[in-house]
Amino acid sequence: MERGKELYAQKQYAQAAKYFIRALDSCPCGIAYREKPCLCKSIVVSIESKTLKDELRKPCICSAKSARRCERKAHVDAFDSLAAAREKEGLLDESMACTEQMINLSPREPKGYLRLGKVLRLQGKPQVAYEAYTAGAQLVAAKHPEHALLPILNAQAAKVKGMTRTDPLAKLPYELIRMILREVGFRTLCLSLRVSKTWRAVLTSAMAQDLWRTQHYYFTHHKPRGFAGPKTALRYASFGGGQLTDLTIDNCKQFGINLAQLGLILSRCGKHLRHLKLRGALTSEVSQGSVSSFKLPLLESLYIGLGIKVPHKWLLQLLRDTSSTIRELAVFDLVPDPGDRPRLFHMTEGPNFQIRKDISWPAMPQLQSLSLSATSHVQIYLNHMASVTPNLQRLWLDEVEPIIEDPDGVNWPKLKCLFVGSNIISRERFGSRHCIRLNPDMEELYVEEHGLNLVPYLDAGRGWPTGEEELAKLRKVGLRHHSSGPPVRERELELLLRPSLESGTLQEVSLHPFPLERFLSSSSVGAARNPSAAAATAMDWFRGDSVTSLAFTGLLAEGYRSAGTADDAVFDLVSRFPSLRTLDISQEQIQNATLGRIIARGVKTMYYAGDLREDLREWAAKTHSAKLVYGPCRASMAEIPDRPSVARRLAQSAKRVRERPV
Repeated sequence: MERGKELYAQKQYAQAAKYFIRALDSCPCGIAYREKPCLCKSIVVSIESKTLKDELRKPCICSAKSARRCERKAHVDAFDSLAAAREKEGLLDESMACTEQMINLSPREPKGYLRLGKVLRLQGKPQVAYEAYTAGAQLVAAKHPEHALLPILNAQAAKVKGMTRTDPLAKLPYELIRMILREVGFRTLCLSLRVSKTWRAVLTSAMAQDLWRTQHYYFTHHKPRGFAGPKTALRYASFGGGQLTDLTIDNCKQFGINLAQLGLILSRCGKHLRHLKLRGALTSEVSQGSVSSFKLPLLESLYIGLGIKVPHKWLLQLLRDTSSTIRELAVFDLVPDPGDRPRLFHMTEGPNFQIRKDISWPAMPQLQSLSLSATSHVQIYLNHMASVTPNLQRLWLDEVEPIIEDPDGVNWPKLKCLFVGSNIISRERFGSRHCIRLNPDMEELYVEEHGLNLVPYLDAGRGWPTGEEELAKLRKVGLRHHSSGPPVRERELELLLRPSLESGTLQEVSLHPFPLERFLSSSSVGAARNPSAAAATAMDWFRGDSVTSLAFTGLLAEGYRSAGTADDAVFDLVSRFPSLRTLDISQEQIQNATLGRIIARGVKTMYYAGDLREDLREWAAKTHSAKLVYGPCRASMAEIPDRPSVARRLAQSAKRVRERPV
């Protein structure tokens, strides 16, 4: 043994091994060295299956005599030294055979497991090495809990444990990987590229191309490390085989993209694009009179937000290329072309632009949703628009001037959702039938201010149109009147709302202002002061089990608060809708006690914009799991962020926050 250790120290491992073998064969136990392991037992396999103790108890019928034990220290040290010499020579299989013989010779000796774990790690099997360390530690601790090498064995197990973590992408089938990664967002998918080389190789392989065909870049207030830009978008698109199907850029200015870069991305990757959404201003404006330099033959949805000034000719060419496939179109900042001004602009009245037949909008038979707004004066001939979009189901208009030429109004047979904003330009009252006709299948209706005279039976004095059917399928209704003129009267509201209340389809109602003049007289306090009015039971039809959301204003009108009946009227109003879960009171000054009674009846979310009510907020959350939200409800069609009036209000709110003293 001593001569072998000297040769080992001199790095003469082959010569040292010969002396170690001679030391093994000289042991009185008679167990000699074998180049091959025992045929009756498999130590490594039993460690992997966690049956080492049972494996060691098996009898041995081969010449290895592995069932015999020897506790002599010199015998164990000779096996350990021989295994180390074979390891240094690079003969890992022979070193493994020595180690297994050493474990069979003395199962309670830590040296065998330490040497086995090291050989397994050199073979690239950290998981089996960890199992060897832990199995050996259990056997040694059972008989020799105070063994000097036991802490080293436990330390090695803890050290290797970190190496036993397996990469799921290397183990899971690819179909399961795709199912998992489809549920994460695009940002998480991009961050996954940094996990490891294995992840990057799998995510950028040809099998993962469909994961990169949907790219959403959202706005952040801080420019992050590794900021994504146009070049990054092109690189990610290449991972998808250059076949983008959905591209969303929430803030083009922060993204650092201009029209030329956008055109490059779309020309390379836009042949399969189906959804395109752009918000925020481009870093350089679109040149007037320019046309698109790319083709999007499969485009189904186009959203161009406020701040992206798209010339009409540019948009027109894109619509002509996609007229047979486009289903959703939203443009919030339509800009006229200078070449159209001499013919279409009347300079004495300011800029004027007309969308009608002579502009040659293409027929779009598949179009179902249309949203139009402009910062310039744009006239839209609705009869022409109806002729090119016969299957339209959703119409959103604001800050444009609608023109209806047909005396019978304009009719979209499949129209189900209509929004007419308060900033549309209405130069004169339309006739009794110059309006947007509502079909019986209408489901959502939001009308504000000047848009009231575009909708039948909402304009005061017009009455119910002859031959029109009732709207019994309405789900959401919103009416808003800002000016000092008369609001929508009770009679018009009954014609509009009562059929859907009785049919049980109406779910959301938003009335600003609510016609409280007669409603107040039906409350308990008002009835005592005005018995004759109470006998009439005003607006008794305004109730239903289907309504889950209610928004109203009008209590701040002069006389209502001083009469002392407002709180009772509000509670009576809410009590008419037992399924009510959302209430928006805006800036109405309703007492906390009344709001507490309303929350106790089942309202879970309340929006308000008046005084802070922190005590009520804490009580509602703790007692009824309800929440008070400061500000308007953002789910309404009137609260689209790219609507010019909403964008201005949000910008003013952000400015007030920045200017607030610390």
